[in-house]
Amino acid sequence: MIIGIPASENNITCEIDDRFGRCEYMALIEIECRAMKNIQFIENNFKDEVSGAGQKLCKFLFDNKVNFVIVPELGPKAKVALKEVGILAYKKDDISSIEEAIERFLKNSLESYPLEEAGGLRRA
Repeated sequence: MIIGIPASENNITCEIDDRFGRCEYMALIEIECRAMKNIQFIENNFKDEVSGAGQKLCKFLFDNKVNFVIVPELGPKAKVALKEVGILAYKKDDISSIEEAIERFLKNSLESYPLEEAGGLRRA
């Protein structure tokens, strides 16, 4: 499975970016057997879009087979877009770093982020 986390920098100890669609980087963390297997930081090419940055980032996450995201906040369009592509969201809450978010995910100690009801694309 793959987790997406908005990152302010491109390293595991950096803070989670407070923005989703306009984050600086997206950390893509591959989890296998309840352990981190791989992590990559991808520059967010949608951060300077006039509109729809969150929706475009959701499509990017779907295309990269992301199953979950850990986010501080989501706009209404991003909520619908995540729901449409079948990506589940968890709240950042008091987590500060990417590293801590991964640890909390592996311990199953994150709260779900409610997404808007919508229909649409689903991963096979």
